Amino acid sequence: MKVSTIQLKMARAALGWTIRELAEKARIHVNTAQRIEAGLPAQSATLQTVQRVYEDAGLEFIFADSGGGPGVRLKLNAEVPAAGGRPDEGEDNEPDGLKALDCELVDHWRKRPQLWHSLSETGQRVLSREMFGEDRANEVRPGE
Repeated sequence: MKVSTIQLKMARAALGWTIRELAEKARIHVNTAQRIEAGLPAQSATLQTVQRVYEDAGLEFIFADSGGGPGVRLKLNAEVPAAGGRPDEGEDNEPDGLKALDCELVDHWRKRPQLWHSLSETGQRVLSREMFGEDRANEVRPGE
């Protein structure tokens, strides 16, 4: 099955990889990785390579069914990736001075609160960590 753009973003967030790290591991140009995550057209072979890189890193893609929407999760017995919070990067995106590391991702989820609430608690935590860093991840719920 074809993975969605948001699943690819979730996969990168779950592993704590930068876009550059993804590009290196998939042996694609950084611009190509950015285009893929932006939902722009890409060759199917490139998309399959990116999906395989994530799967080889211990993730599996979940597709929509009666139990919930699409997403990603760690494979059974997969090692949990170390958190890669970058607390001093980003710009103010909240009135209390909370810094967003990925404003585009924050905006995506703020516009889709129902989709945010359909994610598992773990999925929300992983995405919050990617958007705001390790130290503030439990305080933030962009879909609320």
